[in-house]
Amino acid sequence: MRQFVFIFLSFILLSCRSYDVNRTLQDIDSYIMTRPDSALTVLEGMSRDVLRTERQRAHHALLYAMALDKNYIDVSEDSIASVAVNYYSRKGPMKNRARAYYYLGLAYYYQQDYDRAILEFTKAEKAAEVSDSLYLGMTKSIQGHSYYETHNLEEVLNCFHKAYDIYSALSEYSKACSVMYKLISTYIAKLEFEKAEEMLLDLLDNNELRGNLRLRTLALYAYLNVAKPDRNPNHSVQLYEQLINSNYSLSNNDFWAYSFALSLVGRIAESRDITSELFVSDTSSAAYYWQYLIAKYDNDYKRALAYLEESNFRDNQVIITALNQSLSLAQRDYYESESELAEYKAKGRTYALVSVVIICLLILALGYFAFCRYIKKQKDEKDRYINYADEVSRQLKALQTEADAMPALKRKYVELYKEKFESLRQLCDNYLLYQDRTDAEKKMYSRVVAMINEIRGDKNCIGELESILDKDLDGLMTALRSEIKAKDVDYSIYAYSIIGFDATTISNLLDLSVNQVYIRKSRIKRQIENSDSENKTRFLEMLS
Repeated sequence: MRQFVFIFLSFILLSCRSYDVNRTLQDIDSYIMTRPDSALTVLEGMSRDVLRTERQRAHHALLYAMALDKNYIDVSEDSIASVAVNYYSRKGPMKNRARAYYYLGLAYYYQQDYDRAILEFTKAEKAAEVSDSLYLGMTKSIQGHSYYETHNLEEVLNCFHKAYDIYSALSEYSKACSVMYKLISTYIAKLEFEKAEEMLLDLLDNNELRGNLRLRTLALYAYLNVAKPDRNPNHSVQLYEQLINSNYSLSNNDFWAYSFALSLVGRIAESRDITSELFVSDTSSAAYYWQYLIAKYDNDYKRALAYLEESNFRDNQVIITALNQSLSLAQRDYYESESELAEYKAKGRTYALVSVVIICLLILALGYFAFCRYIKKQKDEKDRYINYADEVSRQLKALQTEADAMPALKRKYVELYKEKFESLRQLCDNYLLYQDRTDAEKKMYSRVVAMINEIRGDKNCIGELESILDKDLDGLMTALRSEIKAKDVDYSIYAYSIIGFDATTISNLLDLSVNQVYIRKSRIKRQIENSDSENKTRFLEMLS
């Protein structure tokens, strides 16, 4: 009888203890998102002895993985989340199943086992679709990162676009801004620069973009200004120096881009100081590519080609590794499940040999085409500058011929640039004269480029133009700047449009593509139309 009573009391005590553990875990679940540090402390203080049921151990493991992640502790140990997956894949709330698969995938991601990570994220996505929209957005975002590591940029864009739509629908604007940043970075990686710049400008106009993310976005804008074909190194240097002065910590890639921009604006000594310091620790493919660009624009073609070849080699090694990992993992999973490991090994060797041959041929072909493209691009760029100089010279002659007939505002503007345009015309004539003499040709070409950049970067001139417009048009530009929020380049486009310059001329003066001029002109027109300005009608009439 006494033994029976003891057993009964023990059962009651254990039941109460179990109830306390369940209640504690539920409490942690309720505040883990807002107080992850407190949750982690409580979870680490819980003895494993009190976790007596499979459900409790699974719930504890899930919460522990969540707490580590929310406290910015990267956990590559998959055994923690595996405990939760083993239970919630069979029973329990669907929300917990989604979270369990998510954190197991996250563990594989930190292990750089991206194939397994993507598989677990796919399972998490299916569970989250019917249970937890926030984790669905988080899953699509980290999926995007995983696909990026395997060089599948189309899937990256697909994942990030879906994550952005989910966060926007949930009014999670800071998360939406973060995903938009990742989307822009991917478009830059795909060399879709116009799309990236349009999205960048929209993101920078977003009031939800704050703190470090805003600084990162400005750094990305600075990077874009030297990465895109129609570079704007002066703007890039300005942005980078603003970020440095604000104590923002630039990445290695940002410093490379900053160094390249400095070389383009003629600050060679500063550029070399940065590159010499960076190259001690950074020997990535990107580092060699930036060295190639710097050497190319320094006309050191032998060194440029050596850097380009090394960059391509390192990129190819990364791609080969990714391909081999992806291929081997996919095949391994299949053959192991079918108990055909021996056949898999034989086929794997064949596939590996074929892959190596194909990749070697691709490397040779890419190297050849890259060199040909480099030579053609060099010639095209030189022709572009000289053609621009010729075009400006012809415009000057035409304007001087039509001086009496042209509108007064346009005539006043021509007078501002008359001296510089005449100097450019003379330089262009001298370039054609010395075209067959290599050393003299290089010197004259450098002077032509310097003069073009001086014309394009002359802020005083556009300021004087706006003063003329204010004087002749009753304070038009001052009113526009005070009543319509826009970028400086948009105000410049508006001013040039008023005096009668077409999109091609404006693009030359501002170093923009013709398409960018049309886009920005449409944007400021739309801003005027949507504004509450008293001068709306006047602004639009002048623009048309």
